[in-house]
This record gives sequence, C-alpha cells and structure tokens, in this order.
Amino acid sequence: MKSNRKFYVAEIRTSRHFGGAEEGGWWYDWSDVEAVHVRTSRPAARRLARQLADDAARYAPRWNRFSVLGGADTEIRVTRNPDEIESWQTRRRPRYE
Repeated sequence: MKSNRKFYVAEIRTSRHFGGAEEGGWWYDWSDVEAVHVRTSRPAARRLARQLADDAARYAPRWNRFSVLGGADTEIRVTRNPDEIESWQTRRRPRYE
C-alpha cells in the first residue's frame, strides 16, 4: 500500500545586506525561498535535493555572501511539514537597538 506522504524540497538563497553604520557598521542575512518542489517518496526527494545541491555548487557565484564583493549562498532543505518552509523566508529587516 502506497502512502500519500509528501516531501518538500526547498531552494533557499541567502544574501548579506548592510544594516547601518551604528557602532562601526552591522550586517544581516536575508533568506528567500526561491522554489519548492514536491515529491511523494523520501528517495525521490533525496535524489532531487542532491541534484539541486550539485547544480547550486556548479553555478554558484564566485563570491559567497560574506565577501565584500557580494554574492549569495544557496541551501537545499527537505521537510515533510509545509508550514516549516514559511519560517525559512525572511520577512522583516532587523532593526538596530
């Protein structure tokens, strides 16, 4: 008997942004969920995650998000809970206090 479980494979791009000049300057990370793919089996989700991670590494920008020259990092995550995906998306710019 085949179950109707779903596995969600998310592509998340994280970039670093200048927050302000307070105390010598501060930076923050901003994450965007670029795409979500649905698979019905764990092996299929893992295969897709591996393929997406390989593609992200192959086409990655020359600089990562910690470089002064800019850039972004891509992360691939797998979950069975679609509500969890919402927490991976940055919604508000942080404030310096």
